[in-house]
Amino acid sequence: MTVADLILDYKIKADKLDSQSYPEIQDEVIVFLLNEAIIRFIKQRYGGVNPKRDSFEESQKRTDDLRTVVVYDTIAASGAGFFPNSQEHPLPADYWFSILEQTDVTCDCNGTPTPKREGIKAIQHNNINTVLKDPFNRPDEYNVVRVIAQNNIQVITDGGCTSGDLYLGYIADNFRLDPLTPAQVVNMPIHTHSEIVDIAITLTLDNVESGRFNINRLILSEQE
Repeated sequence: MTVADLILDYKIKADKLDSQSYPEIQDEVIVFLLNEAIIRFIKQRYGGVNPKRDSFEESQKRTDDLRTVVVYDTIAASGAGFFPNSQEHPLPADYWFSILEQTDVTCDCNGTPTPKREGIKAIQHNNINTVLKDPFNRPDEYNVVRVIAQNNIQVITDGGCTSGDLYLGYIADNFRLDPLTPAQVVNMPIHTHSEIVDIAITLTLDNVESGRFNINRLILSEQE
């Protein structure tokens, strides 16, 4: 579907084509509402704030809902990080939420550097001091940790190993609809388009305080 298709779907569902109840909503406003609807849709699916309490990839439906906004990227280190034995990797410009992080860990095993890919464990800033000193949780060749600050990921290893490229899977901000490009193809799975339009309708009804708002919200609470 294209942006023009979504706009038409919105107008039909909102009953704006012939209705005189409210002023005609301009296409630019409709696209704004559709973008807001997509943002809410993605955040809901990623975070698990939904009636079924399913978060991202806990069901095939949820996996398919976001498959077109999942991106893989290999990111080289831009230099030494802030913490000891750390490397700094710049986040992609369209980065939203992380879903997968791995790195190449190289350790000096009997004089022969042996790189291998390992998963990265996210830690909180207020746990860094504890983790780095904890003999059971501190970084080693099998346990690489990271924190995110500003627009960078700080990947931390132990002193005997070093990290290489960052392999990042993330939710990308690659879905924005352009009101000036009606032929733009919508970068969301086709089965989500109706749900996105329904969310946009709810946002509209909320703004105009329509009596249909509670009914529409009930419908949205039952969809999946």
